[in-house]
Amino acid sequence: MTDFNRYLLQNGKHDSKGKLTLIFIVVSMLFCFVYTIIFALLGAILPAWIQLAAGGFFVVSYVLLKKGWHTSAKIIAIFASFFVTVIQSICFFGSAYGFHFMIIGHIVVVVMIFNYNRKYSNTFLFMYLLISIVTFVYIENLEHGLFINYAVETLEKWFYNTTAIGTIFALIVIMYYFSKEIDQAKEELFVMTLTDELTKLYNRRIFMDYGSKMFESINESQFTLLLIDVDFFKTVNDTYGHECGDEALKHLANIFKSHMRMYDLVARYGGEEFAILLPRTDRTSGEQIASRILKAVDETPIRIDDKRTVHLTISIGMVDRKVIKGDFSSMISKADEALYYAKGHGRNQVVVYSKQ
Repeated sequence: MTDFNRYLLQNGKHDSKGKLTLIFIVVSMLFCFVYTIIFALLGAILPAWIQLAAGGFFVVSYVLLKKGWHTSAKIIAIFASFFVTVIQSICFFGSAYGFHFMIIGHIVVVVMIFNYNRKYSNTFLFMYLLISIVTFVYIENLEHGLFINYAVETLEKWFYNTTAIGTIFALIVIMYYFSKEIDQAKEELFVMTLTDELTKLYNRRIFMDYGSKMFESINESQFTLLLIDVDFFKTVNDTYGHECGDEALKHLANIFKSHMRMYDLVARYGGEEFAILLPRTDRTSGEQIASRILKAVDETPIRIDDKRTVHLTISIGMVDRKVIKGDFSSMISKADEALYYAKGHGRNQVVVYSKQ
């Protein structure tokens, strides 16, 4: 993996593994402190202290996670969860209480929260899985703890059931959240493929795809296309800087969206060019919409600071679907011809393509 790809992963907006780690740490921390109280009330003082110590490790991992030390937080959390489960089961409870079943939950968590694009990660996972499986089998065949056995028949069943329920509950929460994160990540990725990052408008790809489908559909035989270009945009960038230029594009995008109907499509076509598809719109209605947009841009300057504003104008080339015989690309080409004429004959105007 290249350094640039790793940078993209580390700085991505969607950090599902970090969120899952946080859930794991918080849930485990609560479990530890609850069991600390339960053990203390039952007179199992040493197991209570071990639970409290494990809870302390989870607190440390929580702090590290919040400070951005994700790998260290994960390692400490995994160590704490494995440590408390194994020590309690081997030393005090054996297989009677079912504590060792938490090891299975830990395996699922480790697989979910670790990044396997880093060096040694796969080796760590393999070693952890091997140690966990061997430890689980050993405890499963250990009827009583090596030192003290706290189990009595009633307490044994109670702990076994609560441990199983708690483990299942924790896994359900984590897996539900993980599934939800996957769905959300897919939605965000899908939106990213369709929209322009700066203006939040649809991008050229979806504009071309949707426009082609409209052009070929017999149900959409009447629609118009507006191709828009910002007048003297290079001057804005050269005079006020590219940051101001970006703000100008966002400003224009907001104006365009404010004049759109729910079934219209406005897209950033490229650079300072925008495109608008107006379904169910004839030439007359299209000209009216284009004129309103032109006027709104002309009358709404961009404020740079308390003392300065930038006055923008746009040129619009418009074409009616009914005058085009070829395909959607031909329609764009004719709209571009009209736009070129508008730019060459005074700008700040709407020019409609005509066969004549």
